[in-house]
Parts: sequence; C-alpha cells; structure tokens
Amino acid sequence: QYDGAAGTAGSLAIYKNDFRFRDWATNCTVQRGYQDVNRPQLGFVSSGSEAGALGQAGDGQVLTLGDGGVALLSFTEPIYNGNGVDFVVFENGFSDNFLELAFVEVSSDGAHFFRFPAVSNSDTSLQIGTFGAINPTHVRNLAGKYRANYGVGFDLAELADTAAEDSTLDLQNIRFVRIIDVVGSIEGAHVSRDSRGAKINDPYPTAFDTGGFDLDAVGVFHSQAQPIGVQLVSNAPRFALCSANVLRSNQSQMICLQNTESTQNTPIRYVWSDAVGRNIGGGSLADLPQSQQVLPTPSFPAQGIYYLCLETANHKTVFTFVVQ
Repeated sequence: QYDGAAGTAGSLAIYKNDFRFRDWATNCTVQRGYQDVNRPQLGFVSSGSEAGALGQAGDGQVLTLGDGGVALLSFTEPIYNGNGVDFVVFENGFSDNFLELAFVEVSSDGAHFFRFPAVSNSDTSLQIGTFGAINPTHVRNLAGKYRANYGVGFDLAELADTAAEDSTLDLQNIRFVRIIDVVGSIEGAHVSRDSRGAKINDPYPTAFDTGGFDLDAVGVFHSQAQPIGVQLVSNAPRFALCSANVLRSNQSQMICLQNTESTQNTPIRYVWSDAVGRNIGGGSLADLPQSQQVLPTPSFPAQGIYYLCLETANHKTVFTFVVQ
C-alpha cells in the first residue's frame, strides 16, 4: 500500500549523504527497555550509548532501545515546517525486510508530545518471529522502515490539524524528537497499536542486548541552523538559473547558469542528485563568470525531482528540477 525498500521504484528512503541535511541531533537521553518486556527477569538492554544516536548517520554507532525504550533527541536550533520532509530518522537494519520499528513524536516545549499517525498493515494472525520479515510496503510513518544508511522522512505538515487544535504544538519551533520502540508482540498487555488502533506486528521476541529499535541518527532538512560545512561570507559567489527548470528524462540537455556576483578563479564543485540524495553525476568548474554559461545535465534515468548543488569553499546553492 505504501512505498517499498530503499532503491526500489518509488521508494521514499532518504540516503545518509543527502545534501539537504542542515543539522543532526546534538543531545540524547534514553530510557532503556527490557530485552523482553514479558520476561523482565532478563533485564534491560545496554548496547550502545546516547552518543551513538548523535551526529551523522552511518558512523557505525547506534543506541539500542529495547522493548518500549524511549530516546529523546534535541538539536542546536529548532526544526520548522518547510516544504516536504522536515527531518529523517535512521535505524541500522541489515536487510530490507528485517525491520525493527519505532513511533516518532515531536514537541515544542519538551512537555507535550505529538505522535505522527503511524500505519501498519502487516498481517496479525501470526506473530512475526525473532528474525522474521516485514514487508516495508505495509508500513508508514514508522521509523525503521528502511535498511541501514537510509532514513524515514517525516513531514510536520501532517500534524497541522493537531497544531491548530493545541497551541502547545508550534510547527515552526520543534525542539524535541522522541523515538519510542514498538513492542512487536501481538498478544498480552504490551501490544503496540498504530493510529487506527490496529496491532503492530514486528519481530518478537528479540531477547538479547541489541533487541528492539537501534537508533542511528536523526537528521534535519528544515532547521534554523546554517548548512553543515558551509560558512556564508560577504564575497561568496551566488548562482542563478537562467533557463527552464523543467527537463526531459533519458537524455542529456544544456542548462544556463550565471554567477550574480563577480568572483575570479573560484573552484566550483557541482553534483546532480535524485530525490533521495543519490549522486547521478557531477564535476568541477574552474570559475563561473558573471556572464551566462551553459552546463550539460546527466541523462536522467526516470521522471521525478532532481537537484543540482553548486558549492564553493564558502557557499552552496541548490536548484530543483522537474524531469518529465
């Protein structure tokens, strides 16, 4: 019913190196869950540390939550509701079908939290076992839907009706993201349910120290923080697009660029990426004079949204293209 695994047609998975990231979580506190919530004598999970959930995804460090465990993340600057995905949650799943899921909630004040409307359409007539499989097309708005290095995007616009009814939720000032492990059991007192009240079936029991959701990172697209690695200065070159941003698929074309501020001998790197941040071409320019200059595009493999990022040592400009 929903998009599938990373790399499949129509997947909404977001790659860890997507250039739209502006910030990553900088602080984390955790309330660990049991290895098996129905056998508390086994104790709590202890794998990883809060530091494993900080910084960029894919660094080899994670924070294991255990059954029903909770991680609270904060950031250098608030997240705001922009156009499309606002932030991304990464897990460290080793395959496209062994998925450990988690609810995602946000807060403006650290006291009132609001959950994204999660959906699980997995069959609940039989418990998914310890290393059982989940079809990602049955899951929406649950972190952990994709394998390691690919995150699930969350759009604050989905909470607009909630914000209209509750003044404690300010979608332009989200300071906290809370991740809550889904207890995958479909029987007993600890069943997790989606936004419709349906049971969520995910691998259970996972009675070991790395059981439950393994939080890798939370990255932010729409943040008041400056773009990572980019320091804006007064003489930084600015770029403008002087041709159409609607292009055709399966062919190379020419676009027109212009540097709106004169800069001499400035190395410029450019990268073409698809909608999930995968590099599909790029190169470098010795300079981009104020006069107009043409640049060839890659042969876009399919219709959709693509991005061109122009970057110098102290400035970055991103253009969006619609490929038909």
